[in-house]
Amino acid sequence: MWGPETAYNPVRLVNEAGAWLLHDVHGRALARMARSWSPPGGLNFLRGEVGAVVRWRKADNKEEFRAHLRRDVWEAVAPELVYG
Repeated sequence: MWGPETAYNPVRLVNEAGAWLLHDVHGRALARMARSWSPPGGLNFLRGEVGAVVRWRKADNKEEFRAHLRRDVWEAVAPELVYG
């Protein structure tokens, strides 16, 4: 589980086999970006940090999607990515 100390920690954006991942300063994968996500064209990645950690629950989703979810509770990193 993540704690409040996780917010604002720096992250790196890494492309691994076509998937964009967020890594911490130790190179550990924290999150995977959506498959359809890509960085904005023509800009350089300047810095990134953990903006927030959001806790999701199966009950927070529409009934029609719940059967597809593998966990009852999970956390997701909401990054702040700065380009210039």
